[in-house]
Amino acid sequence: MTIKNIISKEDGKTIVFYKHRASWIAYEQSAYYLWQTGEYIPEVRHMKYLRKHVVSINFPNTLLPEIVNNLSTFGLIAVEKDRVQIVLRKKMNKRHFIHWKESIYYRNFKENVLSFSLETKTSVEAYQFLRKVQQNLNNHL
Repeated sequence: MTIKNIISKEDGKTIVFYKHRASWIAYEQSAYYLWQTGEYIPEVRHMKYLRKHVVSINFPNTLLPEIVNNLSTFGLIAVEKDRVQIVLRKKMNKRHFIHWKESIYYRNFKENVLSFSLETKTSVEAYQFLRKVQQNLNNHL
């Protein structure tokens, strides 16, 4: 299943984790629910072919039972070989998710800019970094 298909199924009515090698991944709204239950670190990546940023949380197989147990209060759980789905009793507040996603993007962006050591870079490296910053801003706005 492609990320495009996965993202299109994120509707705020279900939490879905997808098996990926020795770990599981939650995307978008599912990642938001997972983030609310523990100290999981979301990752934001720009997907060029989708023309948008996608948030995901990756966690190891060993944490799946604990996570499913923590989320069991949200709804009915269906565990399959390569997917776990929780049908929510109450639909997610989309505004809260969007605010969370934006805050993650800007926090990551700020960390990248502040951690770039300009004084140790060549003019070409500085130019390339600035160009990347502009592209990120253009993609996000």
